[in-house]
Amino acid sequence: MLIAVRLLSPADFGIASMAGVYLGLATLFSEFGLGAAVVYVRGLAASQVQQLNAVSVFLGAAAFAASCLLAHSLASFFKTAALAPVIVVMSATFIVSSFQVIPYALLQRDRCFKQLAAADAGRALAQALTMVACALLGLKYWALVCGGIAGAATSTSMLIGLRPVSFAWPRSASIRSAATFGRRVLVSRLAWYTCSNADFVVAGRVLGQQQLGAYTVAWNLASASIDKLTDLISRVGPAFVSEVQHEPPALRRYLRTLTEGVALITIPVTVGLALTGREVVLGLLGARWEAAIVPLQLLAVYASVRSLTTLVAPVMSAVDLQWAARYGLVFSIVLPAAFWVGARWGTTGVAAAWVCVYPLLYIPIYRRLFDRLEMTTLEYLNAVRPALSGSLAMAAVVSAVRLTCATCPATTLLVFEVLAGAATYVSFLALFHRARIRALRRIVGHE
Repeated sequence: MLIAVRLLSPADFGIASMAGVYLGLATLFSEFGLGAAVVYVRGLAASQVQQLNAVSVFLGAAAFAASCLLAHSLASFFKTAALAPVIVVMSATFIVSSFQVIPYALLQRDRCFKQLAAADAGRALAQALTMVACALLGLKYWALVCGGIAGAATSTSMLIGLRPVSFAWPRSASIRSAATFGRRVLVSRLAWYTCSNADFVVAGRVLGQQQLGAYTVAWNLASASIDKLTDLISRVGPAFVSEVQHEPPALRRYLRTLTEGVALITIPVTVGLALTGREVVLGLLGARWEAAIVPLQLLAVYASVRSLTTLVAPVMSAVDLQWAARYGLVFSIVLPAAFWVGARWGTTGVAAAWVCVYPLLYIPIYRRLFDRLEMTTLEYLNAVRPALSGSLAMAAVVSAVRLTCATCPATTLLVFEVLAGAATYVSFLALFHRARIRALRRIVGHE
């Protein structure tokens, strides 16, 4: 991605981001929560899984057809004529990816995480190589499009090879329970997707593709620091949670332990990124991406919160999916409104809306979850205390380094800040939280 950013322009990323907003939404409909149903609904027979596999392919084809019909309307909405052919071409991934939904879910349910990791690695490698090669050939935003298609084709072929599933003609009576669960998951995901991508819609519609491109790169940089870890948790979590969904003590232990472990990694990384955002952009991306600096710093702060709230999703799906789906509608109303207001101050205002509004919306979710798990707020806060205290010490040292080396080039200053911050954080944990770290290692190793 860093190489592509150096080769492409903010406008190129803006067009790809506009297409990505719609395609992500259409993907939710094409999957219809079928993968989650295979993971959570226990006792599905082989014939039922085969029927769900056929339904997945039908939905993928329908999503492709709908995209072709809507492409020009979406281009008119974003006031970008070049968007229409991009949407049509990228929509081909719906058909390709529809063949991997059920194989992926079966591997996830059976805890075949090595195979899933191999498929993800193949996808990432194919996408990266294709994207960079096309960017070097001067294909501009089509480099991002081709990279996405290559990644989807690679992962689908690998997953089908790892877990082949045949097809059977769907019978509504046979798959009704799975379809009902999938529909509830879809409602919950739609609400979350609407609010989590409304910032891109607002930025693209109100601010234009140039500013949207800068915002997209800032988002990608802020998210890259946590996405691989949270994606891993999202894949692994449902398989474990579904087995103990009626055991509050086990769910409480899962949430507490995972929160502490994830916080130790993500909070210092995101806080460090917020502190060094200017050096990261100017040193790694170049001066033409200066508009991404402040949004990157704000989105890094939001990412630190999101890294912890992501862990709540699989637990809420197990203990109270219906309530979570209903409450998700609040997100889909409040956040888009906040982005629209924030857009008055450009991409900085849009990013600030995440920091100001998102944590407040999660308070009712945590209250209901703690009540269901019989967990205290203090117990949860105690799990993130080592990461928070260590990050505060790190922030003080990084700030001192910036003042001392203010005249250094951006890249040199970034190296000094990273080294000093990492050394401070590790030393702080070793001095003041050694017992907690050892206990966490024992728990993780045992479980």
